[in-house]
Amino acid sequence: MISLAHSPNADSSGLPFTPYSKGGGQPLWRDALDVDIEADVVVVGGGIAGVSTALHAQLAGLKVVVLEGKEIGWGASGRNSGHVPAATRQEPSTIMKSFGPIHGRRIIDASREAPDRVFALAEKYGMDVQAVRAGSIQAGHNGPAVEKLRRRVEDLRVLGHEVRFLDADETADLVGCANGFYKGAVFDPRAGTFNPLAYVRGLARAALKEGALIFERTLVHALERSDDKWLAKCTGGSVRARHAVVCTNGYSADLLPRLWRSVIAIRAYQFMTEPLPADVRKTILPEGQGFTDTRRMMSGIRVHTDGRLHFSGIGPLFGPEREPNIDASMSRIREMFPQLGSLAFDYWWSGWMAMNQEHSWKIHEIEPRLLAVLGCNGRGVGLATIYGRELADYMTGKPAADLVLPLQPVEPIAVHPLRRPLVSALATGYRIMDALETSTPRPKKRPSMKADQQGQSGLGSTKASK
Repeated sequence: MISLAHSPNADSSGLPFTPYSKGGGQPLWRDALDVDIEADVVVVGGGIAGVSTALHAQLAGLKVVVLEGKEIGWGASGRNSGHVPAATRQEPSTIMKSFGPIHGRRIIDASREAPDRVFALAEKYGMDVQAVRAGSIQAGHNGPAVEKLRRRVEDLRVLGHEVRFLDADETADLVGCANGFYKGAVFDPRAGTFNPLAYVRGLARAALKEGALIFERTLVHALERSDDKWLAKCTGGSVRARHAVVCTNGYSADLLPRLWRSVIAIRAYQFMTEPLPADVRKTILPEGQGFTDTRRMMSGIRVHTDGRLHFSGIGPLFGPEREPNIDASMSRIREMFPQLGSLAFDYWWSGWMAMNQEHSWKIHEIEPRLLAVLGCNGRGVGLATIYGRELADYMTGKPAADLVLPLQPVEPIAVHPLRRPLVSALATGYRIMDALETSTPRPKKRPSMKADQQGQSGLGSTKASK
């Protein structure tokens, strides 16, 4: 057991209230494991990566058991921002350089496919995930960032993927930010937004439908060799399987110490405002795109169908859940959207995400047939789905050389014991640099909380209710 001041697994066992709670469907209410079971695959962790692995492995003919320490959707999979991007955290050129022309191209193609795969699974299994397929916008906060976005457009075009560059005026109109706040942006038509809690519960139900077994409130306290198989030991029982797959991501602290030291789990905060007045609602992301920017401390933003503004905020990165920095978070969003005026936030919630030095997902074969996938780096939904499918393919005979993401050794982060002071100081420095690099423009004439203006837009987005 690792000695930690606060393990992510020590957070409250209840799900937080989020915009996904009402439309997330019923909990699965699965029993805890209280027997000893034999299976082909035991999956530890019931987030998107875990239940995607279970679903695809079950479809491939394997007998799968999923063990979830809390309940399906409790972790980041059920409480994230609900963006479904067609991208990794890395630029295409970085991916090609890091992974080479074969795996690099596969990773880029897989990330482009990811939203289609997510929404196709939702449709196939009848999940009401409240999808809006209007694309995504990522805006550049300064000149070098905009040039990087321009290179992304060209690099993707060379690889056969179309995205569109937006100039500063188009960005201001389509985002609704203060004129000149962003210098340009990329519009990606393949992305979307949805209800992630409904999706992870839907994937779990799909896995059950295909024959998998799922146990909730079942904490795995040891993974051990048992002859030529792996034994997952739990308080009330065990699962003995040929393959073991660990999909615990930012919640890996209490099982495999070396794996835990290969990522840094940080607490992320999400805010919801009161419903925007109709006139203001027309000006902020009027076509329904999900939005991020290139600042080091990202701004993930979307507007829900009830008119509430949802954005990422600022708060303590480590330790037990505490109140975030509400004033700083609201100041940051009002700087982007002066038309918000005195509109207050309604509520907030938090959860953990796993970051690593490479800003990339990784698949590990820690020992023969002991697999792990982690390192979402804020790009969890689509790629977790894809890599779950990849793990199933590998366990059913696909050669490692043919996988999208190559198998990599586990490499602990050298400064992991000092992560709290170092990352906290780094985050403070990032905020200062972001502030210095982001100009404070003269606000464009947009409606205030009492004004009225008809919004104009022109990307021709398509929205879906399912």
